[in-house]
Amino acid sequence: MDFKEFKEKFEKIPVQIINDYPRKKPLVSVCIQTYNQVSFIKKCIEGALIQKTNFPFEILLADDDSNDGTREICIKYASKYPDKIKLFLHSRENNIKIGGFDSATFIALYNFFQSRGKYIAICEGDDFWTDPLKLQKQFDFMEENPNYSVCYHDYKIVNSKDQYINSDKASPLRDDLIPEELILAFRHPATLTVFFRNNINKNIPEEITRVLALDVFLNSLLGQIGAGKYLDYVLPSSYRVHGNGLWSEMHIGPKLISKINTYAQLSGYYNNIGNNNMANKFKQRNSKIKRYLVFWSVKNFEPKYLIWLIKNW
Repeated sequence: MDFKEFKEKFEKIPVQIINDYPRKKPLVSVCIQTYNQVSFIKKCIEGALIQKTNFPFEILLADDDSNDGTREICIKYASKYPDKIKLFLHSRENNIKIGGFDSATFIALYNFFQSRGKYIAICEGDDFWTDPLKLQKQFDFMEENPNYSVCYHDYKIVNSKDQYINSDKASPLRDDLIPEELILAFRHPATLTVFFRNNINKNIPEEITRVLALDVFLNSLLGQIGAGKYLDYVLPSSYRVHGNGLWSEMHIGPKLISKINTYAQLSGYYNNIGNNNMANKFKQRNSKIKRYLVFWSVKNFEPKYLIWLIKNW
């Protein structure tokens, strides 16, 4: 699916673009997506603006029609840094609903299609980077190691007040990944830490528009290009957990359904490109999660998920 096909299928209201004019081609595209994150978006944007590099980079800032003041903040930053920030003002009519949930799929993929850099880095609007040399360090590694498709680093979990949370959920991936591990998505690096080769923005699989877990699908695509490298010399970024977080606050039932759907779409994708081995492996994972959902639903007296399974098995 190219950009034209994507827009024809999903763009109901034209996206308004601020600072849409020719400029020097960047080597890195920083993709920021936000929706109703008025308390956090400044820190996210500043984390990108403080980056010190010996190469040009662009910030693709996408607001999904926020109504809490986030959009106004984005406009102010775009006006202040027109040479750095390209702002996309989206409409909720373009939002792609997945499993009954609103998603950031449209604005995230729109950013990918618009990216002009050789590499892409991502930071969601409620997260933030702390190392002013993050992009430079990751760029240098990727330039020197062409066999890698992605590099990543540590992160820490913070709350809405930027206070560190010592949680067993904080498990940054500190190992290198071979391509098959990325493809299978058994383990994958956190989105706010990744820096990857921009080999995906010309033709994106349509199956990715049907999943909430874009990061899982993305890392599977990156595994087809090369391996993943953990960098221990990049300062940890901050992953924020708060009451409005889509995934962190989602109930376990919908999370399991989301995983089932993600594996089904990945299985379909690999089947379509003729990789029957990977298609079958994702099909097996799909069945395993379905069996666990049966166990969980019975244990926790949640019959509505059993009904869903009967309809979707």
